[in-house]
Amino acid sequence: MKPVDTSNPEFFHRAVDCQWSCPAHTAVPEYLRQVAAGHYTEAYMINWRANVFPGVLGRVCDRPCETACRRSRMEGGDKAPVAICRLKRTAADYKADIRLRLPRPAPYSGKRVACVGAGPASLTVARDLALQGHKVTLFDGEQKAGGLMRSQIPKSRLPDEILDEEIGFILDMGVAFRSGERIDSLKALLADGFDVVFVGCGAPSEGVVPHAPWIERDIGLRFDDRGMPVVDRTTMQSSLPNVFFGGDAAFGPKSIIGAVADGHEAAISIDLFLNGEDVAVRPPPRATLVRQKMDSRAWSFDNVVPIGQGHKAPAREFRVTGKRIQTEAERGFTPQVATREAQRCLNCDVQPVFTASRCIECDACIDICPAEALNLTENGEEHDLRGRLKAPSLHPALPLFMSEDLKSGRVMVRDVDRCVHCGLCAQRCPDGAWEMQKFTLTTPRPGLA
Repeated sequence: MKPVDTSNPEFFHRAVDCQWSCPAHTAVPEYLRQVAAGHYTEAYMINWRANVFPGVLGRVCDRPCETACRRSRMEGGDKAPVAICRLKRTAADYKADIRLRLPRPAPYSGKRVACVGAGPASLTVARDLALQGHKVTLFDGEQKAGGLMRSQIPKSRLPDEILDEEIGFILDMGVAFRSGERIDSLKALLADGFDVVFVGCGAPSEGVVPHAPWIERDIGLRFDDRGMPVVDRTTMQSSLPNVFFGGDAAFGPKSIIGAVADGHEAAISIDLFLNGEDVAVRPPPRATLVRQKMDSRAWSFDNVVPIGQGHKAPAREFRVTGKRIQTEAERGFTPQVATREAQRCLNCDVQPVFTASRCIECDACIDICPAEALNLTENGEEHDLRGRLKAPSLHPALPLFMSEDLKSGRVMVRDVDRCVHCGLCAQRCPDGAWEMQKFTLTTPRPGLA
């Protein structure tokens, strides 16, 4: 095997399982630390930057982050992952007024964008582009914005006031909402002076062809054999350069967080297009690694790994919910329970970083590793090397860290899947070959630093 290229942020990103699995790449460990410290507004803003609707998603997200959570893999059995979704709700429930913390839109760019539909994909596009100074207008046949989030989720799961608040943050940025206006002709909309049209109006009914009768076949769009528009999965651009799709309208039914991720990618493309740039040349994410050691014994993160079952959000009593169907069924965590649950996070963004030139091959790190994740061994092909690890590799699809050759000709191998990010290797190492460094990935968002 070749040494891992640690200059590539994807290696470190892949090890933060929750953030990697989130379609919007929310910085989960960072906001969990903020919740644990009682900094709910900070936690909310971290979420708002990435996923736009923290209060909504804290109640109804499909939680791919929890499926990937290292905590449940570490403890095994029926042990629960960290309750990432419900801790997002905690941030939303206990935040202060954030309106003065929201970024202000840039001066008007002179460009106009129409969004067909006012669901999560279109609202995400509207937020991102409004911040860039583009004039965005949402069209929807319903009287209130929200799309599927408002029409298909019971009020007992997602109260209207949560939607109203978070959609209000977007509309207050100067986004126009044309309620009760259903678009009958894409050709007419394009002729109405809009520079770009984003279609985020949801998926068609099963078996309906063409995809949408209001999208004319003579305007340059190509459709597949299912009646769905042909859309580039990276740029969200259709075969008509100034028409973009996202969410269910692009690729069929998906989750709210998936629609948000589509909206972000479409907004990047639309902003590039409006500025005369190539939409295929994507802005790269920014990544940093910062040392966490303050002195020989002190760290700037909590590396104690508490063991124990997770906490469940309590339900309201039936005597309360039974009287009114709109009453929210869950109560959410109290601050005290939220702190304990957030502290179950293993801080997977704080990662062991190895410097081969400092290693004296004393085996101290290997002896102390509680997860048997570290190995000093001869190099070889991956399938052979995995068979020689100190502990079996449980998920071969996940990467191994491979060092450069050490003085003996052996290599240091870290099983990224087994590692619990406890920092004991860095504490024990006498020569500083292992260091704990915090990995931060900042994904591109139009209008946001």
